[in-house]
Amino acid sequence: MEPLTTLDELRRQIGLLACVEESHAPFVSCFLNLEQGRESYRKALEERALAVRCTLDSEAQTDFDATISQINDYLAGMLQPDALGVAMYSRHFRGGAIFLPMQFAAPLPN
Repeated sequence: MEPLTTLDELRRQIGLLACVEESHAPFVSCFLNLEQGRESYRKALEERALAVRCTLDSEAQTDFDATISQINDYLAGMLQPDALGVAMYSRHFRGGAIFLPMQFAAPLPN
């Protein structure tokens, strides 16, 4: 498992995000509060993903579903026990993908 995100790591990740090339594929930024447990943050993610998914065309839905799947996989196996918040930036598409997760000792709003 990866350690909690430090200020230096956060700066590095922001630099990477600033360089992401534009694409037709949905770019997902996901912030979750982990304080209330797995059921709470999973419900928040499911509700928001459902609301976003219905606004996308079929090609974008495929990319979006792959992105949400990657986020769920990460949540299922990579969270640190002392993490109270997680931020993930993700885009999945056939020409390339990006996934930048960060875990924090402080809670984040869903």
